[in-house]
Amino acid sequence: MQFARPASTPYLSLFTAFAAVFVSVEDSILIGVAFSLLLFVPRVSKLGIRELIVTPERVVRERLPDEARSPLLLIYDLEGELFFGAVPELDYYLDQITRETISTGIKCIVLRLKRTRTPDMVAIEHLERLIRDANRRGVTVLLAGVQPQLETILRNVRFHEWLPADCIYPEKEDVYSATLDAVRHAYTLLSQNDGVNEGKAAYYLV
Repeated sequence: MQFARPASTPYLSLFTAFAAVFVSVEDSILIGVAFSLLLFVPRVSKLGIRELIVTPERVVRERLPDEARSPLLLIYDLEGELFFGAVPELDYYLDQITRETISTGIKCIVLRLKRTRTPDMVAIEHLERLIRDANRRGVTVLLAGVQPQLETILRNVRFHEWLPADCIYPEKEDVYSATLDAVRHAYTLLSQNDGVNEGKAAYYLV
């Protein structure tokens, strides 16, 4: 297990000492705490993303550089903290996905969220924006590997009132089964709407 190192401890000590000289001790402590949070939050709010594909052998795995993908389906695996501190990175990834669907004609997105942690309302609002915008452009977004905490938040903010139930796939005991269910449903939608017949995903490799 790795622990985050204290954020710029020498600089924080000097900054707090400097503040104590020119302001009250109480205010210098508050300033030190605020400065520490400003340094600490970006260090822990890291998000990663990788693209997955369904191979000709019907295996879902990470896409290799320059490897072909489906012209109508995108699969992305998000990993990391999903709270307000990660919103800049989250927005960057979501904007990239949006631009890609616009430029390539992608009709369906599977967003795997199993490895995301500590979701909060701020991040969920940005996720909602992606889904609503995609739906307006005729692009379906499926959420796979939804953990119980995230599922509760989605229910509390009434996602079920506008997002169909078959667009959310809660995490199951069987590893990757939720992702496979989402990918299979994506192919079902594509076959119904676009006549795509690429076969269904059978396995999942990482």
